[in-house]
Amino acid sequence: MILVGSAGRNSGKTHFSCAFVALLKEFGPVVGLKVTAADAHERGCRRGGAGCGACVFSEDFVLQEETDARSNKDTSRLLAAGAERVFWLRATYDSLSDGLKAFLAHPAVPSGSIVVAESNSLRRAAKPGFFLMLKNPQDAVKASAAKVAALADLTLESRKVWQGERVRNRAEEIVKSSPVQALLKGLGHAPAAKKEADAAFRDVVRNAALEEALALLLTETEPTEATTVLPINDAHGEICAGLVKTAMDIPPFDRSPLDGFALRSADVAAAGPEAPTRLTVVGVVYAGDVYSGELGEGEAVRIMTGGAMPSGADAMLPLEVVRAEGDAVFVSRSVKPRENYVFRGEDVKAGTVFLEDGAYLDYAAVAMLASAGLAVAPVYRPLSVGLFCVGDEFGLPGQPLPPGKIYNSNGFMLSARLREFGFKVDSHQVLRDDVMSSAMTLDAALERFDVVLTTGSVSVGDKDIMKPVYAQIGVQARLAALSFKPGHAFLCGRRRNKWIFSLSGNPFASLAALELVVRPVLARMSRKPFLVPKRVPVRLLSVFPGGKSANMRRFLRGSLSGPDADGVMTASLPEGHSSGRVFSMAGCNCLVDLRPDVPSLSQGAEAEAVDLRVRLGF
Repeated sequence: MILVGSAGRNSGKTHFSCAFVALLKEFGPVVGLKVTAADAHERGCRRGGAGCGACVFSEDFVLQEETDARSNKDTSRLLAAGAERVFWLRATYDSLSDGLKAFLAHPAVPSGSIVVAESNSLRRAAKPGFFLMLKNPQDAVKASAAKVAALADLTLESRKVWQGERVRNRAEEIVKSSPVQALLKGLGHAPAAKKEADAAFRDVVRNAALEEALALLLTETEPTEATTVLPINDAHGEICAGLVKTAMDIPPFDRSPLDGFALRSADVAAAGPEAPTRLTVVGVVYAGDVYSGELGEGEAVRIMTGGAMPSGADAMLPLEVVRAEGDAVFVSRSVKPRENYVFRGEDVKAGTVFLEDGAYLDYAAVAMLASAGLAVAPVYRPLSVGLFCVGDEFGLPGQPLPPGKIYNSNGFMLSARLREFGFKVDSHQVLRDDVMSSAMTLDAALERFDVVLTTGSVSVGDKDIMKPVYAQIGVQARLAALSFKPGHAFLCGRRRNKWIFSLSGNPFASLAALELVVRPVLARMSRKPFLVPKRVPVRLLSVFPGGKSANMRRFLRGSLSGPDADGVMTASLPEGHSSGRVFSMAGCNCLVDLRPDVPSLSQGAEAEAVDLRVRLGF
């Protein structure tokens, strides 16, 4: 039992109670208990007697479950923090023990519960337990306060200091302390977090080869079926959902392809260089205009490119092959019917399918949609990706860097790369190395986004929290670690058909895992197969001497060029291939596949590379 007491009103004990509830949930069900000592309450009640509802008892103690959170803000806060139930015990000093026994035996209290109680006097009846005393300086001189403080395992002096984030941090330190850990070990059963973790990782595949990992992930990934309608500008780069037909002929009228004169071919049948035919110019048609009359014998209309052909005209001649003088034009050669004439529907007839289901909406597709008069397009709903960086070590670029911190490059790098793939990425958020707070954030993210991506805290260190986070939020882990470097530290799982991928915190390792494993999954989900990176044979222009990881498959950053005189693509390798190096990633557009049986590479050696260049729609 964790007791939070105080010497004084409004001391902040509920702040601490809520922090303890949130932190202790991973060990088992947590129940909140508010205790009112009737004797003291009756003497000190400012509202007086029965008016407060706690001063008059028909028996030594009253125990009730707080079922209506709206009626009490403390109850609401405890439930929001994660308490399974909240109870109120009103008892005399002499009946505290009996009241506590009745509470622990209550059928609504889950077996093996951890109790977080707000009480001073309950200390007498709740041993063993841990008693945190919040000592309001204004009441410190009171004899009763001194007696209560003497019972405390830990006394905090000022309530004003222990607010907000400091409360949560201090509560976390207390939960990790030896006395509280000893209490938790005495629960008599395995902590709930361990049970959840066992279930979450029951079917996990460990140290998977790249091909094995892709086979597993792609088997469990289905292309999105969700559709939406977007304005054609926003639809650019997306995938067409269903057939798109024209509702009109394109062009919607007969028109001129050039600047010149529209005429009747019969009028110039006898025209020649020696005897040009004179036609009277009776009007002008610009693009967007219409000639209202009927073209008669011996008449012509000056017409611009794209202008609608006048009624009665069956041909046109370009400006360069005629001679215009005032209101007349002289034609020196005959013209065939429909010469230099664009027919209505010549591009597309009404009812023609011009975009198939699954078509990539590139610039030409957008042009066709606009030409057909369509302001919107049916598309498969673009994937939403939530990106989170986990770690206490991050500083924000543009701000002074505190001692021991590093600037967060991963979030910016991965966000930029995902946008290059054509995905919309939520601005990356930094999460603390804390199971409970990170679990709450990622739990909400899995409801909001189609895919969640995290980087950091995925290895085996003391603060690598992603495995317990998966268990906490009900993610079924599918892969734990990959059998290649960089990118070995890796975790992914599913919850209600949504993927969460947790990548290494090392920059190049996170990029390699994104390109090799996550990118093909996103390509399948989004119906964009062209995003799957291609493999190409390469000839190396550099030397790779190998190293301590020669017994594990490696992917080396490289820069593609060529092809060379033999028609083979070439690849140069930078100096420095460690996972944490950022600056040697400049110009990296391929990953050279280095198998374990090839520990080093010489200049001119042949290898295979993964081409990382993005060719949208091709």
